[in-house]
Amino acid sequence: MKKAYIIHGYTATPESHWFPWLAEELKKYDYDTEVVALPDSSEPELKKWRGKIESISPVLDSGTIFIGHSLGVITILDYLTKINNEDKLHGLFLVAGFKNRTAALPELDQFVDDAYFNKKNIMAEHIISVAAKKDDRVDSSLSKELSEELNGKFIEVNHEGHFLGKEGYDTFELLRDEIIKTII
Repeated sequence: MKKAYIIHGYTATPESHWFPWLAEELKKYDYDTEVVALPDSSEPELKKWRGKIESISPVLDSGTIFIGHSLGVITILDYLTKINNEDKLHGLFLVAGFKNRTAALPELDQFVDDAYFNKKNIMAEHIISVAAKKDDRVDSSLSKELSEELNGKFIEVNHEGHFLGKEGYDTFELLRDEIIKTII
């Protein structure tokens, strides 16, 4: 069975931004897709967020993809580092991802400091990072640094923002197309 997990970020819900649209798009390719509802997204705690992912018992094999946005990215990487999984995932798609503190979001410093990932534990056939050239929350250099550390493909979009619904990102064709390229 093919399974996709979309992990939202800070202050978001499963109904935010492009998440529901992407879930519907992936169903067209026979992906059972879940947009995971993380607790207290306005006051996130890593232990609770990781615990939520653990509680849904995600399938972790070559038919699985994870898609993360912003703080959801570091949550996925922390989760994958801490589990003992020997199977390679099909893909990791990291949107506005980062692993270090970001000046624009000092309220997330503790979350970021608590998170840990070891690139040796991040096993995926495809790792693709997407960043906005002028992201006011996560500088694209942070996403690029993370992508390079993971030996992933880095795509910088000529966009001013953080890929939010209020910026016109109720859909995200570029991300969908990058995912589709890996599954066809």
